[in-house]
This record gives sequence, C-alpha cells and structure tokens, in this order.
Amino acid sequence: MKLNVGCGKDVRPGYVNVDLHSAPDLDVQCDLSLLPWPWADGQAEEVMMLDFLEHFPYAKTDEMLVECWRVLEPGGKLIIQVPDGEHLGKIFVNRNSVPGMCNKCGSVLWNKDCNNCGQKYQDILAAAVARLFGGQDYPGNWHQTVFTRDILTSKLEFHGFTGVEFLEFNENGETYYQNWNIKVTAVKKDLW
Repeated sequence: MKLNVGCGKDVRPGYVNVDLHSAPDLDVQCDLSLLPWPWADGQAEEVMMLDFLEHFPYAKTDEMLVECWRVLEPGGKLIIQVPDGEHLGKIFVNRNSVPGMCNKCGSVLWNKDCNNCGQKYQDILAAAVARLFGGQDYPGNWHQTVFTRDILTSKLEFHGFTGVEFLEFNENGETYYQNWNIKVTAVKKDLW
C-alpha cells in the first residue's frame, strides 16, 4: 500500500489518498493530526507527504515522523515536500551576495526585480509570503512551521530513516529552488 497523506486535491492513482477535507476520488477522509493513523504497523511500502508537514506546529514534526516510521514496512520509502525556509529567507533579504531564484523563470535574483522575466519584486515577495504562510484561503490552509535541509536530515535520521536524498527537480522539470521547495526521500531502517 502507498499512502498519499494530506493530499488535498492531488489525488494520485496507485495511492490511498488521504485528507481532512473531502475531494473527488478521495479514498480516506480523516484528521491526520489525530494519532495513531488508521493503518497497522509496517503496512505501507510508501508514505508521501507533499506540502503537508508544514501545516502542523514544529513540535508535532517528531510525532508525525514517528507515525510514518510506524506504518512503513522495513525498507519503506518516505517522500516529503515542504517550503524551503532557507531559500525563502534569501527572497526576503534579497542581497546581492545571497541571491534567491525567481519563482516564475528560475533565474537568479541579483537585483530586486527579475532581470530575465521582468517580474516585479513586490510580486516575488507576495509569492514568497504565500509559500511561507500558506494560501490562507480555506480553514487549515496555513503553514505553522518551516524547514531547511539540515533540519529535515537531522529529524529523519533521529527517527530511524536512512538514505536521505534531496531531489532537485519536480515532475514539471522545474527546480525545487524555483518553487521554493525542499523535496526529500528517505528509507525506513530495517532495525531501529
């Protein structure tokens, strides 16, 4: 079984798609903040959490990772995508020595406006605010925490995951930096 937890409208074939809010073709509607999740120990070969973990307080991160470890079979794969706090910080600071990337074209932002696509700095900042704090357009669509690669690596390793690998491109061929995301995969250790 492959779990797509907190899927929202991103319902994927081949997965058990789970979210708090109902959506067409959703498989399971439940509150994933309530633990334990409704699956037995070692039942899942994969747990995917895209744009999910940041919706919970930072203090709940450990509990969520413990729950992922519990439901995954030994050698099971965990996939996480969260906003990249370090890169978003670069967008807000926008100093010439610490450039970020334009969210529309992926160009390096050496100046306030994008020299490549012409996007104005105010629009870039608005997009960064939405990525950092969530869309806030319906209940639960706000972000309560932010992550960096170092934080995720440390948390994953502490909770019994190995083979931490950061992916550089999304399904559309865009860099995760361009979308101000971190996407990481890790594997549940056979022995804790």
